[in-house]
Amino acid sequence: MNDAVVRAVEAVDELVIDGEGVVLLGDGSGGRVVRLSPLGLAVRSLARDGMPLGRLGAHLAAEFGSPEDGDLDRAVRSVVDELAAQGLVEWVSPAGP
Repeated sequence: MNDAVVRAVEAVDELVIDGEGVVLLGDGSGGRVVRLSPLGLAVRSLARDGMPLGRLGAHLAAEFGSPEDGDLDRAVRSVVDELAAQGLVEWVSPAGP
């Protein structure tokens, strides 16, 4: 993995119950709610202040296990890209995708 850094986008509010959660994001339309799995919540929590992609992957593998195909880099990028597309995290390093 490279040194790309991921950071959680500031939310208006978050609610976590039984390992799942919802995030209220402020946007031009007045806000929207996004439901997150335990994996999505873990990424946001770990990346709250920014975290290099490699360290993020190591933490996620320790908590959730390695992907079946063994390609941790691809799996973590896929999760981060999906969360970024939803406005939940952002790439803050020029080394990002």
